[in-house]
Amino acid sequence: NRLPVKSSHIKSIGHEGAVLEVEYSSGATYRYNNVGDDDFNAILANNSIGKGVGRIIHREGVVGIKLEPDIIELA
Repeated sequence: NRLPVKSSHIKSIGHEGAVLEVEYSSGATYRYNNVGDDDFNAILANNSIGKGVGRIIHREGVVGIKLEPDIIELA
């Protein structure tokens, strides 16, 4: 489950085990593996969630996997 955050670039963020999910304001959602509790807490403690993700995740070279939105078929 992701939590909504106050950020101009990020809509919501969630962490479980070593997996971080980030939903960006654009609507794209990315999953980042091998993100520990310390890294997640550092992101949340940052004055800017977006800068925290940039510093902690992208600096470490963690590559995100873009998640495809669920497709709902209407009958």
